[in-house]
Amino acid sequence: MYGKFFSSAFTGSMVGSGADVFAVWGYVIAHTVDSLVELNPIVAGAQIGMAPEEVSAAIATLCAADPNSRNKESDGCRLVKMGAFSYQVVSHSIYRNMRNEGERREYNRIKKQESRARKSGQTKSNAKSKKSAHTEAEAEAEAEAEAYHPSGGGEGKPPKPTKARKKATRTKTIAHQMPADWAPTESHIKFAKEHPEIDLSLELVKFTGHWAGKTWKSWDGAFMKWLAQAVTYAKQDAAKNGGRRLGVTPIQPAKSGRSPAQFAAELERERIESGQ
Repeated sequence: MYGKFFSSAFTGSMVGSGADVFAVWGYVIAHTVDSLVELNPIVAGAQIGMAPEEVSAAIATLCAADPNSRNKESDGCRLVKMGAFSYQVVSHSIYRNMRNEGERREYNRIKKQESRARKSGQTKSNAKSKKSAHTEAEAEAEAEAEAYHPSGGGEGKPPKPTKARKKATRTKTIAHQMPADWAPTESHIKFAKEHPEIDLSLELVKFTGHWAGKTWKSWDGAFMKWLAQAVTYAKQDAAKNGGRRLGVTPIQPAKSGRSPAQFAAELERERIESGQ
């Protein structure tokens, strides 16, 4: 059998515990199975080269509470007595599952953060509240984007960013200009077919013209929001004009390599040829 003896054992709260403690701890690491180890002072002493009394003293040290231990489970005890010679190795499962030095460092970093948080009075409930507030900020920013559509009589300018929107933007995907080969997806086409009150080619021309040179984090999502708003305004216009609606524009799935303008031109040509 073998175990992982990390260098952190020599830099943590065991520093200064003595050679006997480190010798027994090495024996423990090498013989632990499923977080349990058999520790008979006579047997262990014979293998390590220590007197049984010295082994027992080292075991007592490892069973003692340690408020400075990185692992706060079981009050920082490294061993917990389960039977006459049977002991639970508290941190065994944690260190056994660490596959490399990087994971060990990450574990120690997290434990140090938790320790600092406890000292500063920060609780898990406070952390959850901060996370909830951040989620609300993102939701507010997205709601502003969804509510905006120039067909509703706006000035054609994006809403001024609020503090919540700025905070959400810093943590989300970076916005970018419309890719040269961007075109409506199958979802856009399906949506347009399900809503004959809108003309996909017309909305595409309006969309690409309005947002030319501007940025979105997701152009597919932005166009879907645009179409949804267009349906709302089309229904309002139809109600004012006696229920008249536009016919469905014949559309084909988007092909890669076409610019939005090329795609819109093709849709318009197909619409004219079909007599709609």
